[in-house]
Amino acid sequence: MFNFKVRVLTDDDWDSVFELLRPWYDEGHWSEASEFSPENGVAFVSDMLEYSDCIGCFDGSELVGLVCCDVSYNARVRPDCFITRLYSSPHVRGSGVSRLLVEAALLHARSRNCVSVYAANLTNFSDRDNTLHDNLFKKYGFGVVSNNLRKVL
Repeated sequence: MFNFKVRVLTDDDWDSVFELLRPWYDEGHWSEASEFSPENGVAFVSDMLEYSDCIGCFDGSELVGLVCCDVSYNARVRPDCFITRLYSSPHVRGSGVSRLLVEAALLHARSRNCVSVYAANLTNFSDRDNTLHDNLFKKYGFGVVSNNLRKVL
């Protein structure tokens, strides 16, 4: 039985984030695989935590999933939020981790007074995995806009 808790990730979570992401990159599932290696993975994770608002899902002390949001500010209108990453550990898939993370991202966007949330180019997995992600976001009211998924808040 899982006991999930969701919270904002900090620099103190760096090792956990690195270990969570490593299997996907090591297996070459992502287009960013060429960017992630033991040599430059340090910079990749550090940049992600510094420049994105990342929220993690923990089972006890183990990081089992994360979502990263980038808020784009425009002087003329309210900002938009872009969900740029969504990961969950294989051993917790189907247990609601992605659902918790999407809900956390939507709350984060609302707290930043965003007008819309976009979920674009999250995965380069198989068609099945892309379909699962699309279906998850569509359950939360996201619609397709210019090949991206968008939800108006």
